[in-house]
Amino acid sequence: MPRMAQFILSLVLGLALLTWAASGVVHTTAQEWFERDVNSRAQLVLTGVADALAHDWYDDPQRLQKQLVDLTRDERVMGAAVCDAYLTPRSSTPGFPEEFGCWAIGSRVRTAAADGATRLREWNTVATLPTGRVHVAVMPIRSQDQDLGFVILLLKFRMQNSAARSSAR
Repeated sequence: MPRMAQFILSLVLGLALLTWAASGVVHTTAQEWFERDVNSRAQLVLTGVADALAHDWYDDPQRLQKQLVDLTRDERVMGAAVCDAYLTPRSSTPGFPEEFGCWAIGSRVRTAAADGATRLREWNTVATLPTGRVHVAVMPIRSQDQDLGFVILLLKFRMQNSAARSSAR
């Protein structure tokens, strides 16, 4: 094989390997950015509704339900639920998946405080359901520094679908 052909073949293989490695790095970085963005959006939504949920916690269970339904009007929000500090369901939107019920999520958001009491903390993850991937965001509901319970928000996780739509244009 002539020297020039070997050089060109080596160059093409090297560039192909470099392209493959770079695409893996770009994909991983984009995935991490997307997850952070979805989590930031979920926390923003939950922060905005936390005081209203705390206000209606004991007063009006129907308003609590209405607030959850209002949260899920956005097509990206799959469902929402509120649980009390004892992991008992208070309210949820219709069709809220059992996989993310109060007991399943509560074990992940409970933590021991320095004074020995149990406190609730923020928590999030990405999970897979038969309908696709979802981002699970959980935030405690507090009133006068007392944990009333927590709210669970499920957001549809569609990075690859939106990327595929963008590239199809």
